[in-house]
Amino acid sequence: MIFSLLLGYNNVRGLALSYKRHIANYAPQCAQLELELSTDTICQSLQFIYEKKILATFDETTPTSQLIHLDLPMDQRGAYPLQRLKIISHYPFGLVSAWSYMQLTQTVFVYPQQRKPVQQENHQHNKNSMDDGDQKNMHGSDEFDGLTPHQIGMNMKRVSWKHYAKTQQLMVKEFVNYSAQSVFFDFNQLQGSTESRLQQLSYLISQAYLQGTTYGLQLESISFEVSEGKEHCKNCLEALSRFSKIAKD
Repeated sequence: MIFSLLLGYNNVRGLALSYKRHIANYAPQCAQLELELSTDTICQSLQFIYEKKILATFDETTPTSQLIHLDLPMDQRGAYPLQRLKIISHYPFGLVSAWSYMQLTQTVFVYPQQRKPVQQENHQHNKNSMDDGDQKNMHGSDEFDGLTPHQIGMNMKRVSWKHYAKTQQLMVKEFVNYSAQSVFFDFNQLQGSTESRLQQLSYLISQAYLQGTTYGLQLESISFEVSEGKEHCKNCLEALSRFSKIAKD
């Protein structure tokens, strides 16, 4: 027993573990945790446990620094405050255990699963909202620039209803600052359950980011102005992950 205690202690002595980053993912894929593991000697029989679940087991680690990726037990949409991570070894004979805890304070996100929207065949509109989109006019400080075909998720307030009445084709009024094909995604303009709408928005936002399209987002009372870039995409997707709504779907 004393021999086991000495070997177990020496096995993990000098082992260092540092947090690098957490990696968000789209449901049903798990969020990940990236850590840096370093040791001066060989460490054997090492396990990583999170909320009583074994995330990974290493039979042997080499005396060097290495990055390890752990799949966290989170595969449903949401924002998850990270709990402490347990690092334990039962080396050499399983008679004793040497362990330590790593306290994590970050929040990891699982974005809604991406679902491609289906084109809506029926569109309701208010006659009082009808406007002539065929002539030059001002929309606030933006000058009317033309009409483009409507896409799923675009704000219906920008639809030229006069053009629709004539041609039965949905066209969106573009203004000077929207000339780069900016779009505005609106939760209330999509069909389906709450989760289905969030999944559609997840797809639309991700595609807009990949295609370099500037976009905005209206998520009930939460609004994101038209912008672009990785940080804008991240903020929008995190808002979708946090979203909760009590409604009859």
